[in-house]
Amino acid sequence: MAISSIHIEAGKMGFFGHNSRELLTKNSIFDDEKNFFSTSAAKAIKLYKEELAKRSEAYTQRVGQKLHSKTITHLSAIVNFNKEHTPEDIKKVCDYLEEKFDTKVIQFAMHRDEGHITDDGEKIKNYHAHIEFLGLDSQGNSVRRKLDKKALINLQTDVANILDMQRGRNYTLEKTDRPKRLGTYEWIAHKKEEAKTVKAKQADLKKEFEALRKELIATKKATTKDYQILREEKELYKTLVKSKELSIDELKDNVNTLREKLIKSEKETEDTVLVALEINDIAHMKKTKEFEALLNDLRNENIRLKAEKETQAKQLQAQETILQQFQEYFKAPRTTLKDTLLWVRDRFFSQEKEISTLSSEIEDLKNQINGFKTLKKVSDDKILELEKKMLSRANMNDYEQLESIAKTSEDGKGTWEWEQLEKIEPIEELEPMLPSQVKLDQGNSNLNEDYLNK
Repeated sequence: MAISSIHIEAGKMGFFGHNSRELLTKNSIFDDEKNFFSTSAAKAIKLYKEELAKRSEAYTQRVGQKLHSKTITHLSAIVNFNKEHTPEDIKKVCDYLEEKFDTKVIQFAMHRDEGHITDDGEKIKNYHAHIEFLGLDSQGNSVRRKLDKKALINLQTDVANILDMQRGRNYTLEKTDRPKRLGTYEWIAHKKEEAKTVKAKQADLKKEFEALRKELIATKKATTKDYQILREEKELYKTLVKSKELSIDELKDNVNTLREKLIKSEKETEDTVLVALEINDIAHMKKTKEFEALLNDLRNENIRLKAEKETQAKQLQAQETILQQFQEYFKAPRTTLKDTLLWVRDRFFSQEKEISTLSSEIEDLKNQINGFKTLKKVSDDKILELEKKMLSRANMNDYEQLESIAKTSEDGKGTWEWEQLEKIEPIEELEPMLPSQVKLDQGNSNLNEDYLNK
């Protein structure tokens, strides 16, 4: 278990990108646990500038002069924690700093990816948090001046209690010497080694990002989002270069990382396209039948809508006719409501009377037609009966005819048939057909339709 510790130093603009891991970090060697950061570098820088402007203005209003250029306005704290600690625990430390020193926390982060591996292969992780906060209080006073020896001792104790960790050694209470800092010559040697790293300039930044932009254009595959990311990253690095916190090597390393992110290999792009095309083909094959069924449904629906439209058009035309009649009526002067109601009554009741009259006439015509049909049936039966008699007598000899007449009359003589038969000479043979050449159906009382038409 780690021992509690909090260390505060002057902050730099590059710390925001380091904390959020938006800048390349050589110390990041583990990836089995996730880091945490409260906000991105761009948002943190924006918030820092806004808060700094407010507190600088408060200082000017109170003192009557601008803030000194060498005043430390950005402080950064490094806090140890154990594996089980959460962002909520570190947030409690942030709240403590804000309340204790009247400051404003801009960003905090928890890093679980730094440490080292022993010769035996053991992973030793350096669990630590970064807290970036304002170096001025709400009145523009320096927070650094509040961090005297007593305040720092109490700070170590309070943070250990907040995180429920073992406090580090209290050298003042133990009355022992603290570990020595670097000596003068050691410090000079360190500075010389640090000087070997040449700081990047705005010209270097422009050159690197312009080259990357041209590469994106050459690929002809960059999206609007890619160019937007490029612009945002350039603005972030401008701030770092301006504060002289970025070397040329670090700039190139970060730009190369960004290049790998934005420019994909040609093979990777082709594979992505092929996979996309294959997925689209499969999806198309699966949905072809669904599209056909949908198309048929749409066609049927279109036919139904057309028929419905025609019906509605007819109904609308009838309504327009009635409306036109109303309009013609209301064009004429009307003096009272009674006149209007009478007109409406006459208009609609007259139509009902016309319909009733027409219905009566149609009913009379139907009755007349039925009467004609009955008369025709009676006439047809009489004609049939006469033709039967004519056919029967035409095929009889004289004796048979006289016998037939005698049966129809008591004395036989003196009838019209008798007188006519006396005038007829004997006929050897008669055609058993009527002049109309239409055969009579002896078993059917109805005449042939062709014959009746003649």
